[in-house]
Amino acid sequence: MLQAITLLLLPALLFGDFYRSEEPLFALNEGVQPLAEGYYGNGFDSTLSFTREGDHYHLAGRAWPATVALIPIDGSPGLYLFQQSDGDHDAFYGLLRLIPDKPGFALFAADCSKPTDRHIAEVEGGLAEPYGNLVACTFDSRDGVISALTMLANKATNDDWQVYHRL
Repeated sequence: MLQAITLLLLPALLFGDFYRSEEPLFALNEGVQPLAEGYYGNGFDSTLSFTREGDHYHLAGRAWPATVALIPIDGSPGLYLFQQSDGDHDAFYGLLRLIPDKPGFALFAADCSKPTDRHIAEVEGGLAEPYGNLVACTFDSRDGVISALTMLANKATNDDWQVYHRL
């Protein structure tokens, strides 16, 4: 289960905990594919490969599970809910923001160990609970996870987003 140290969550897991659901809240066919296939790096220690597979992406690199759906956020062009799952069980959530005029993106992940992130999750219907030796904020509502993440991201600084450029 803790194998779920994902691309999206890697920054959050190094410093804290994350947002998840017990099964994917979004169907893969609800996603879009705004990223070009290929390799992306963060300039430090992480290189990822995105490959289109039907209506979603397959992710390779320091990532598991490998199925990714990017769900457009209404009213926010270039901003997507990032759902990473194994298809039927655990799903993990963050936001992906395209970098204007450059082939790349930035990722934002909530940290459920922070009181503010945990409180916003709870207000939006999430439940803070143990996940191995970590604490996850577990959602069962699509609107809840989107609302919580967008609220946090609107208050985030650039340092809270992990930037990946096309290699």
